[in-house]
Order: sequence, then C-alpha cells, then structure tokens
Amino acid sequence: MLRLPSRRQLSRFLREKIIGWNPLPVLVLRLLAAALWRRLLFRTTVVAITGSVGKTTAKEMIAAVLATQGRVRKTYKNLNGRLGVAHTLLQTTPFHRFCVVEIGIDRPGLMKWLARVAKPDVAVWLGVARTHTNRLASLDQTAFEKSRLFQALPPGAFALTPDSNPFRLQFPAPQHARPLLFGLSPEAEVRAANVSCAWPQTLRFDLLLPNHPPLPVQTQLAAPHFLDAVLSACAVAHALDIPPAAAAEAIRSVAPFPARCSIHSTPGGATFLRDDYNGSFDTFQPGLDVVAQASATRKILVISDLSDHSHIRTRGKAIGQAAAAHFDLAVFIGLKTVYAETAATKAGLPTSQIRCFFSVGDAARFLQTELRPGDFVYLKGRSTDHVSRVFLHLVQSVTCWKDRCPKTCLCDECPELSIVHVQ
Repeated sequence: MLRLPSRRQLSRFLREKIIGWNPLPVLVLRLLAAALWRRLLFRTTVVAITGSVGKTTAKEMIAAVLATQGRVRKTYKNLNGRLGVAHTLLQTTPFHRFCVVEIGIDRPGLMKWLARVAKPDVAVWLGVARTHTNRLASLDQTAFEKSRLFQALPPGAFALTPDSNPFRLQFPAPQHARPLLFGLSPEAEVRAANVSCAWPQTLRFDLLLPNHPPLPVQTQLAAPHFLDAVLSACAVAHALDIPPAAAAEAIRSVAPFPARCSIHSTPGGATFLRDDYNGSFDTFQPGLDVVAQASATRKILVISDLSDHSHIRTRGKAIGQAAAAHFDLAVFIGLKTVYAETAATKAGLPTSQIRCFFSVGDAARFLQTELRPGDFVYLKGRSTDHVSRVFLHLVQSVTCWKDRCPKTCLCDECPELSIVHVQ
C-alpha cells in the first residue's frame, strides 16, 4: 500500500536534501513566502508598528480597536523579529480584515527588508531609545533604521508618529505618504489633554480630534509613558475612520502586557510594579516616574542590573542614586551589587535600608518575610536575570532557582518554574 509522506517527513527531506541544515535559507524562504502572500491579501489592511519601546502595548491597543470593525490577526505576544513577521503574515487569511504586525530590529539593514515584506498600509513609528546599543552604535543610526519603515510605504499609506519622537523631522515620511502626528502639542492632529496617571489611578486623558468634542479615554495602564502607545491606537482609528467612541471602549478593555510596567498584587497586601521583561536603561526612568507619583506606605526597589552597555560602575551609580532618591528600601541582586550599594549610600540612603543578595532566590526569601501590606515594590531587571521569580515566589510555588539560564522568556511561561530539579 502506498503511503504518502507526513508533513514532518516532507519538512525533514526539504531541510536535508534541498537546502541543508543551515537555518538561514529556511528563514529566507519563509520571508519570501510571506512577501508573496502579503501581495495576495488585497482586502486586508496591514498595520506595522516599530519603535524602541512600547511596540507590544501599541500592538495590543491597535488590534483591540481594529477588532471593533472586523477580524484581526496580530503578532503573537512580542514575536517581532524576522521569524515573527513572516509567521504573522502567513497566518493571515483573506477573511482577516486587518493584520497588525510588530516589527523589531537588532541590526542595520534589517528594517529595509522586513518593511518590504510587510508592505504596510499604515505605519506607526513610536520613537527611539537605547535598546540596541550592541549592534546599532548610536541613537541616530537606530532612528535611521526605524525610519525605513516609512520609506517602504506605498502611495497614499499613512505614516503615524508621536510629537515626542525627536527624530521625526530628521527622518520624515516620504512625500507620497500621508503623515499623521499625534501627541500633546497643538500641531498634533490626534491630541491628548488633561493627562493623569498616579497609582492607584491608571492612565486617563481627554482625546481631542478635529471637529469632534473631547472624549474621555480610560486605560488599565499604570505608567504615563504608555501615552504614545495608546494615542497610536487612537490615531489609527482616526486614519481608518473608526468611530472614536468605539476606539475608546476597546482601549479600556486592554490589560497591560505582563512584566512591562504591569501592576500585580500579592496575598500579603503588597503591590508590585513589574518591569522585568525589558531591562534597557531608557525604560528605567519611566518606571521611576510611576514610583514617584504612586501613593504607598513604603516604596521598595528590587533590581538586578540594566542592559545598557556602559561600564558596570556607571550603571551601578545610576541605580544607586535612583534608589536613594525614590525608595525607602533597596534590594540589589547580583555579583556586582557593591557599585549600586556604594552609590546609594553616598546619595544618602542609610545602610540599614539597603540589602544585597548574590542570588534571586535569596532576595525572594528575604522579601517573603519583609513585605508589609501597603508596600509598593518596583521590580526591575534584565530578562536574562529572571527576577520575575521574586514576585512569583510570593503567589505560587517556585522550585527553579538557577543562577544562570539561557532562556529569555518570562518565568511565568516557563514549564521549569515549578519542577523539582534532581541533582
């Protein structure tokens, strides 16, 4: 009896006999297939989002707004690299009215090709921060690479950017595109006014649109720096003629993305501001702004390190000074906490209010007995440090206390989090 090969067998044959084991040709083929498939999606409006920070939150907001008008395919979580862009486009069908693609880059020249693959009808460029300093040497170079998303726009497509983007004039949208500015300035077409965000109150503002009365917009976000992400969704709605009231209602329903300035409560009555997914230096100050405006009986900093590529002493000095300025208790985690401890002491934080631990597990066990009702804890660190376990230890069983782990996913999603490891 003749048996047809399975999909797995065909895939293995393709890799071994035709393109070899090198994953690069496989990725190139997927991108080519995605580009061809995108050209066949005549009825689907593609919205592409880039920027150094806020992409994922903007993607969730925009997808929620577009879902009020029809079926939407969006990037899975924050899978925004080459594979993620191809996967999102290939998973989009002609029955999807919208496709929201998040595009992230980590090297020169990548945006040029990903933008051509996506060929967006609406492009959103949120801004630039120091998150790729290992391969993009300067903010100017990063801005140039991000702006290439606009250069790939077809005639009549929308180019959206906030007025807070300092590079919007240096790298403007092409003349054949339709620029749309959003933000706080009077020249912004989509504008926010009366912005307020001080925990326990979440981000809210009045949306101002041409020929439309002010519309109150309420979110579930605890950080004011997400304003651009929320306004980008309002701007997309305005560009595509979606009713503002429907957009505001959709925005209200979007929950914060986990571990990106998301608020979580513990059974003991403490509140965590989790910002432990992105450890870049430029995301540290926005978190401090949330802490400064929050109302709490005691404010606690729990931090490992930042992914800025400056010297460890420079990073430690910045962390220590921030701890002394904003917090009542500082918990430093890692082998080189001495720099942060020294800077915090010099800045005026008493040594009795500083704790240093070499491992995440020791810090978690300390906080389990130290936290009190009403405490506000700012949890910050690089994704490779996996400081998420500090919070998770307070709400569930955690048995994985590895000092080194190659995974970059959140510990919340890791199957090894509660597995007993036999030595």
